[in-house]
Amino acid sequence: MKKIFILSIIIYSFSLTAQTYKTVKLIETTKVLHSGGNLFGGVTRVALPINLPRNTVEWYYSFSTTAGSSGSANLNLAIQVAAYASTGPLGSTIAKGLKVPPGTGEVDVWFMNPQYKSYFDSKIDNQVQYYSDLSEISTTQSIKTITNPLQGSFYLGLRNPSVYEAVSITIEVVALVKEEETINGWTSIDKQDGYNTFNKLLKNSYSGQISETDIDNLTGCLMTKITTNYTPQQLRAYAEYELKDILTKFAKKCAEELNINTENVVAAQQNINKDYLIGKWKDQNSTFTLNKNGLVTIVFDSGNILIGNWKIVENKLDFIFNFGNTIYNYIVIEVKEKTLKFKDIKDSTIWTANKIGDY
Repeated sequence: MKKIFILSIIIYSFSLTAQTYKTVKLIETTKVLHSGGNLFGGVTRVALPINLPRNTVEWYYSFSTTAGSSGSANLNLAIQVAAYASTGPLGSTIAKGLKVPPGTGEVDVWFMNPQYKSYFDSKIDNQVQYYSDLSEISTTQSIKTITNPLQGSFYLGLRNPSVYEAVSITIEVVALVKEEETINGWTSIDKQDGYNTFNKLLKNSYSGQISETDIDNLTGCLMTKITTNYTPQQLRAYAEYELKDILTKFAKKCAEELNINTENVVAAQQNINKDYLIGKWKDQNSTFTLNKNGLVTIVFDSGNILIGNWKIVENKLDFIFNFGNTIYNYIVIEVKEKTLKFKDIKDSTIWTANKIGDY
């Protein structure tokens, strides 16, 4: 094989996991919230950020309160959840067995989306929208099991509703996270995501030059070699030029093993600006004009003239003559404002054209 096409480099960020469920403690803190009528000021509310980890299957928060500006409680929420959750989400029955110490003061806990935090901080409460079923109003203690939402970022807004008395609140937030099985550090989801990304890239770049079946087989072979020979951490440690060498080696070996001919295959440009194509061009043996209305005129150096239509679909450039009886198919390798490189699908000739005028 005289030459092998070069794959574009894609660097993934994969998480390494094992088939278990683990608890992740997101928050464990005690806050003192002063009363709204406190003449000496002080914090009456605070918003705590909640960033749910990937693969969260269930999450929980519990709190207990003490009237006044001192006091705390041992919630042990993470320990309790871990004791039950080795096989997965707790479910409503088991979740009812989670314990929280009784409280003696009252607080509001509003579960809200990030866009309402500024209203909450500014005490513009009539503009704050919160999840009523996941929140608590004037409550001394509580524990919540949440199955939706399971991804994203949110806030728990802690608010003292009293105008007379301060309250101390101890709160803990725990996520139950599923860890997936891995082979050489790769999960099935990671491998499928990698396959899908490579497959789309290859089809966009080489469709019309390699059959879809061959592209599918080539993608599978590439992913197998990548995931067998390297862990995600190892790949992340390589520079782009090193990754290019690795992928080129694997691509060549896969093409040989699958008997896929890549002799005349070139990578096509993505996201082509059609306006760049419009105009008068000069290549190795002709001058051709691509009109905005879809007409094409080719004047060969030999004196022959062809008039027809042209179209661009993704990176495929077609010249159509004789009412569709004659079609020339090209792959656009590169198009800029003043230069165009394209290749006939049927042979290895690469044409280079320079723009010499408008149409």
